[in-house]
Amino acid sequence: MDAIKNLELPWLRWWDTAGNLLPTGFECAEQERQRNEILIAQLRAAGIEPQV
Repeated sequence: MDAIKNLELPWLRWWDTAGNLLPTGFECAEQERQRNEILIAQLRAAGIEPQV
């Protein structure tokens, strides 16, 4: 049972009026991180070294 104590689960999720599940703060941050990685790769492919 000790493993269950350390388990973090969202207990409340929100949907918009169209029925779309709204992302949590963690999910938003992860999506932003992924977008940034893609943009950095695209800039480098174009010969631009981003200052991160």
